[in-house]
Amino acid sequence: MITVDEPRLEGYGPTRHTTYRITSQLTAGGEPSICRHRYSEFGKLRTELCNSHPGVVIPPLPDKQVMNRFSTEFVEKRRGLLQLFLQRAIDHPLACTVSALF
Repeated sequence: MITVDEPRLEGYGPTRHTTYRITSQLTAGGEPSICRHRYSEFGKLRTELCNSHPGVVIPPLPDKQVMNRFSTEFVEKRRGLLQLFLQRAIDHPLACTVSALF
């Protein structure tokens, strides 16, 4: 199981960005793993997944947005889509073998 929640605005001015808390518990009763990542890191992960298994269909990421990218509605929609991306990736029989996913 994987959860993406608690979006947080970080940085100032041109370095301002949103990070998301990612909680994963891949085995029943196991200790959950928690980390924070920003959208660009999801992009790097997707690239690595695509490069590690050429020809395999890897789930898409939500689109980037320049205007209103910090609005509550946009951040919440992106959060849900990032969670869906990660869940699909760990459910994929080949993508889940890539170490960068962990």
